[in-house]
Amino acid sequence: MNPNNHNKTYADAGGTCLQEQGREHYQRSMVCHHHGRMSESVAAARAAIACQADNPAYWIRLGQSLFDGGDLQEGLHWLDKAAQQNPDNPTILEQWVGRRHYLPHHRKSFVHDYMRLGHLLNESALQPTHYANHPDPHRRLRIGFITAYFRQNSLVYTFEPFLDAYDRQELELTIYAHQSRESEDPVTRRMAGKTHGYRSIWGLDRDQVIDLIQADQIDILIEIGGYVTGHRMDVMVCKPAPIQVDMGYVDTTGLAQIDYRLTDAVRDPWGWDMPYTETSVTLSHGGVCYRPPSVLPVSVLPMANSGTITFGAFHDHLKLNDTVLELWARILCELKDARLLIKCGLVSSDPVQMERVLARCAAVGIDLNRVDTLGWMPHGSHLTAYHQVDMLLDTFPFNGAVMTLEGMWMGVPTLTLAGQTWAGRTGECLLKQVKLEAFVATDEDEYVAKAVAFARQSQELGRIRAGLRELMLASPLCDARGYANDLSQALRHMWYRWCRQQGVTVPVPEPEGLFRVGHQGSQNEGVQIGGDMQ
Repeated sequence: MNPNNHNKTYADAGGTCLQEQGREHYQRSMVCHHHGRMSESVAAARAAIACQADNPAYWIRLGQSLFDGGDLQEGLHWLDKAAQQNPDNPTILEQWVGRRHYLPHHRKSFVHDYMRLGHLLNESALQPTHYANHPDPHRRLRIGFITAYFRQNSLVYTFEPFLDAYDRQELELTIYAHQSRESEDPVTRRMAGKTHGYRSIWGLDRDQVIDLIQADQIDILIEIGGYVTGHRMDVMVCKPAPIQVDMGYVDTTGLAQIDYRLTDAVRDPWGWDMPYTETSVTLSHGGVCYRPPSVLPVSVLPMANSGTITFGAFHDHLKLNDTVLELWARILCELKDARLLIKCGLVSSDPVQMERVLARCAAVGIDLNRVDTLGWMPHGSHLTAYHQVDMLLDTFPFNGAVMTLEGMWMGVPTLTLAGQTWAGRTGECLLKQVKLEAFVATDEDEYVAKAVAFARQSQELGRIRAGLRELMLASPLCDARGYANDLSQALRHMWYRWCRQQGVTVPVPEPEGLFRVGHQGSQNEGVQIGGDMQ
């Protein structure tokens, strides 16, 4: 036997063994990540890299776990590394650009990066040359919603109001949910019962989903959530419906096949250059509708009894970047007796990672003796946690949304810093609906100054707390019928546009300001992969 071949056999066996171990560590990292155990996920991803250091899938797994655990800098390092060496991999590019929205001081949009992603997705896409949809301007429209999440989550509070209030004579709704049967819950069944049809597309390939949509003769296909985990942009890029719409993504999709993007005049103000590949549709209602949870009482202002303000931060830890923490440290420095309550899922799912978040708080000057933490709770208990805070502090550049809505419902206003992005102006969008513009800061110094000023106005905070729920109920935020009518009219005018393109005369004029054509950005927008944010 040739000794060289003998040695090669052992080497191959060792390599295969390491590859198998790497895959096992990778799978463990994914499971831990799914359950919020980020420390374990990071450790397993590092072990996978130790087995196979040149595997970009392991790099991006580590980058995701680090980033989602709050270590933005090292997480970005691994995501950069993966993107640099695989510039034509759409999955890696999607993860790389999506997470950059959480970084402080990022650009207004990553339009060119999303356009590049769209180009990569387009490489295997075939679009119909003809649609069988009858171009009758006034018939009932068949609307499809495609989503990865049709169960208990934030979707319930902001999408179900539309399901409750839309005109069934005008619209026929079908849901295409990319979630397993095991992940369906009572909310899935409840919401599905408010539609014309519910289709589980879990396990179906692209062509099978396209066949379903075309068999249903969908006129307008709306994707919810953009590039969230489990998205089906592979379907959207083939344009199975004559009109396609984005609902709820934080940036442009970069896909020419998506015609419209639903927005509002606060998150995309008039006068802004629209850095989107889609035509923006400005909903006059405000773009957000809220389905309040079960009625719980609004508590007395806590500082009326304690004599000192308690700020609340009920955020995903991913939003707690160092710039945000530094501002909170400045606020607490100005208010010597103030306290901060951080409510974060990591407290329960990964105490080690939460300790690292608190260590970052201490590093920027926050006295941890003045900080309390809460973890995951059932929703009813979660809402009662708002009884412990006088005012909520928003994050940036990625604002909270459900936190701000829930806070309002429980009588607690949110202090927000309006940014230069869609996600960075969500707080302002919601506060303006209830005429609380005073809680919107335009820069970091004003953010600190407003926090300090309101902390010294207990009577004003008490007055707001006592009346905020009623104010919210009377606002567009809880006007489900108004929101449904607004969205339905927008969909109808999209359909009118398509009918005109088919040569059909539509006597109804187009509302002024409803459609705003975006631009594709200047040539120097976006960032180089691996480069610093500007």
